[in-house]
Amino acid sequence: MERRNKHSKFLQTHFTGALRALAISVSVLILPAPSIAQTAPAAAWKDPSPHKVQFVTVEKGVKLEVLDWGGKGQPVVLLAGLGNTAHAFDDFAPKLTQSFHVFGITRRGFGASSVPSSGYTADRLGDDVIAVLDSLKINKPVIIGHSIAGEELSSIGTRYPQRISKLIYLEAAKSYAYYDKQHGDYRLDATTLSADLDSAKNNPYDIKLMNKMQGDLLILQKSLHSAKLVIQADIDARSGPSGGPTDADLASFAAMQKFVARQVGGPLPEAELRQTFNRTSDGKVGDQKTPSFVYDAILNGEQKYGAVKASILDIEAVPKNTGSQPNANRAKLAAAQAVHTAQTLTQIKALRAGNPRAKVIEIPNAYHYIYLSNQATVIQAIKEFIKLN
Repeated sequence: MERRNKHSKFLQTHFTGALRALAISVSVLILPAPSIAQTAPAAAWKDPSPHKVQFVTVEKGVKLEVLDWGGKGQPVVLLAGLGNTAHAFDDFAPKLTQSFHVFGITRRGFGASSVPSSGYTADRLGDDVIAVLDSLKINKPVIIGHSIAGEELSSIGTRYPQRISKLIYLEAAKSYAYYDKQHGDYRLDATTLSADLDSAKNNPYDIKLMNKMQGDLLILQKSLHSAKLVIQADIDARSGPSGGPTDADLASFAAMQKFVARQVGGPLPEAELRQTFNRTSDGKVGDQKTPSFVYDAILNGEQKYGAVKASILDIEAVPKNTGSQPNANRAKLAAAQAVHTAQTLTQIKALRAGNPRAKVIEIPNAYHYIYLSNQATVIQAIKEFIKLN
């Protein structure tokens, strides 16, 4: 019982309610709680993916793992979602190498990359990507990002459009990638108002600041109301055990891979799971490697981005397949899904309004890990979009 409670606590902490549901990657799977001395050598297992591994220094004391799957032609850079590493694309990337030269970057804080105590704002993470491009002399790549990598895409697309060719958002054009001024975003709006209040401590009677706070408060009230509707719908649909991994699922990485596949619509490469979790002395799946402060720092480091200055493709799951939830109330689950779908469509509408030339593809009943659940469709869409003039 204690283990399951700890799993639930991890989920609540890093899912951040419904607001960042599915922006968190493998961490949403209700992972093992921290324990002591679980790490063990990974025996003779070898990563089968056909990539080269190198490390690039992006600032003093910080190195990022870069995977190179080879290929010819237009360079493509893959960025994984929060909780994942570039190895999440170990099976996906080789399917692109006949047409493109494919790279993958593991962001700071995860996998084999450095885990510094700071540097997790969206712009800093975007700068890390630019530093890799500079170091490896990757000229005007197409950058493809899953989930929260959308913030890195938008950071680069708004500040360094001349450095890239195109941007492709895979379930990634959320509010952290494009901020809808009309509807706002609860977390981002709360951060803005918090900064206002800090400024007011030193300038309590500054009329311009007072007017700004009043406007920011109105936006926060609107986005807070929307956030509460989504979170309450999720709470209402939830009942019974969490459905997290059992002891049998944690018995080996192969077993964990099968469990994850049931949750996200397709198997994550075993190398990705080994990058994400320690291995216990008896060969089982152990603790998550990344410390929790990294997740918190990235979520707290989100920024507001407007229109990007590059050609973009957004591929979204609408409505989204949420996987196996045997203990959920069916009617209330459907109601929660309707709320999420409405929110997604609102965001897509805002994205199109702010980026009139954006191409948006909606895939019904796809999973958040859309490049796993609907791989052939996603690969075809990527190839067609990149080849467009």
